[in-house]
Amino acid sequence: MAALVLVSLCAMCASMGVSAADNGKASAHAPSLVSAAVPGGASACTQNGKTLDLFAKGTNNALWWKHYEGNTWSPWKSLGGYLTSDPAAVSAAPGTMTVFVRGGDGALWQAYTTNAESLTPTWTWSKIGGQLLSGTGPGVAENTPFNVFVIGMDHALWLRSEEHTSELQS
Repeated sequence: MAALVLVSLCAMCASMGVSAADNGKASAHAPSLVSAAVPGGASACTQNGKTLDLFAKGTNNALWWKHYEGNTWSPWKSLGGYLTSDPAAVSAAPGTMTVFVRGGDGALWQAYTTNAESLTPTWTWSKIGGQLLSGTGPGVAENTPFNVFVIGMDHALWLRSEEHTSELQS
């Protein structure tokens, strides 16, 4: 079920957006499933195969989050930060989520939680570093450890994981 909802969400995200000005309320053209407009792409992950978590860059350039469980969507919640890319989200285990973005300083940043199943999860921001090419954002592969792919200032594709950092050779 979560996979079906995820596919539907991805198909709709191009015409949606989150606005801090309207407190996440629906735009006239926004689908009722998500109830917001997203100025760029969104990213979704599931923590346990039964829920769905949606992340988007808001019109205020902050990271926004919405959680789906059963038949109910939570309201949009701002997780702060200053994004210059669309987010890339991943969950390695129930209760954990990590979202990667290009920050305002051009570096790779992550927002993560280890208590996502709580009613009020705690999110922590940390700078990973490096410099991503302007106009690009991270891509992430879900496995343990995470593999995050970025395009550096040298226009090369770089891999960042807990095990190593390296330039990918073509």
